Amino acid sequence: MKQKEKQRQLKQRFTKKNIAILSTAITVCIVAAIAIPLCVLSVQTLPVSNEMPETFSYSITETLSEENVESIESVADSSSQQENSEHSESIQEQPSQNAVEQKFSTEERTAKIQPCNHLYTNNTIPATCSSQGYTVYTCQKCGSSYTDSYVAPQHDYGKYLCIYCDKPDPTMNPYYSLMAWIEKHQAYTNENGEYVWVYNRGNATYKVTCNNMGSRYIVEYNGEEEFLNFCFYNDADFVDSYYHLGEIPGRAILSKETITIPSLPLFNGYPTEYGNFKYSFSNRLDDTFSVIQRELLSPLGLNLNMFGFKLL
Repeated sequence: MKQKEKQRQLKQRFTKKNIAILSTAITVCIVAAIAIPLCVLSVQTLPVSNEMPETFSYSITETLSEENVESIESVADSSSQQENSEHSESIQEQPSQNAVEQKFSTEERTAKIQPCNHLYTNNTIPATCSSQGYTVYTCQKCGSSYTDSYVAPQHDYGKYLCIYCDKPDPTMNPYYSLMAWIEKHQAYTNENGEYVWVYNRGNATYKVTCNNMGSRYIVEYNGEEEFLNFCFYNDADFVDSYYHLGEIPGRAILSKETITIPSLPLFNGYPTEYGNFKYSFSNRLDDTFSVIQRELLSPLGLNLNMFGFKLL
């Protein structure tokens, strides 16, 4: 009897225990069935954040396939490149904006600058023989400058000549001024110590010879079978002329005040036994005066009229 009673009690214990275990298992299953959908739903509704917890990121990466991972990395790279491009464009636009701001800033500063109370210094450029003189005024404060006080070109004469270009002084006696120029620029000095100017044209030679006192001048023409020599003085009003045409010589005393070009009327009283001699004499005299004036006197600012030839 006792043994049966123990068996019955033991069976009841196992039955109660099994019921408790089964109840607990059922409860766990029900809780799991409710909890799992809630977890999935909560994962889907979680806000996207740039900073994920390491555990959450790790769990997602664990569940993704390699193909999905590559796709995500590609999208991330594309997004990074786009951000870099936008940043680069922003940097390129920034200098132009800075330039505009700087321009307006400069204009504002310029508008605020007060007019300069100039303090000028002057630098005078003297006139020369060929260029005018002037004075340059420059502000010591702002550097602005202007030019004023112009002076016409002018010579600086010494005793007879300009000390810079050797042009004869027209206010001096031209006999002495021309002598000084020929002395300085002479072709040579003859055996008498006289100064000689020489001009060659073809086979002809023109010469002007003056003594070292400038009181007498001899003008010569020497060509083929033709020779002309005439002499004039500072203190005399006549011209003593000699002419040779081949073997035929001739002489004429002419007045400075009556010599003209053409000079033929001066030879109206000349003997005509030599045919056309007086015409050749007159033509050579005219040519020689013209060459001396053009080649020697005009470049020096002189003329034959200054030497007493009133009509030349």
